[in-house]
Amino acid sequence: MNELFIKRMKELLKNDFDAFINSLNENEVKGFYLNPLKKDVLNHLNHQYIEKHPYVDGGYYFDYLHYPLGKSP
Repeated sequence: MNELFIKRMKELLKNDFDAFINSLNENEVKGFYLNPLKKDVLNHLNHQYIEKHPYVDGGYYFDYLHYPLGKSP
């Protein structure tokens, strides 16, 4: 990483800097929203790899490593 970036983030984040750097090394979390006008969309998805978001209506998380939504024709 760029030294200037690291210096700036240390100044901005102070005690949270280490948690920030650690989060950059974790797997990213992918999510999507369903169009509420399309009622049967969930029937076309593999429920093994999706999980309803606890707070966002129509929002879901998915396991991108095993179910890369958007990479299918």
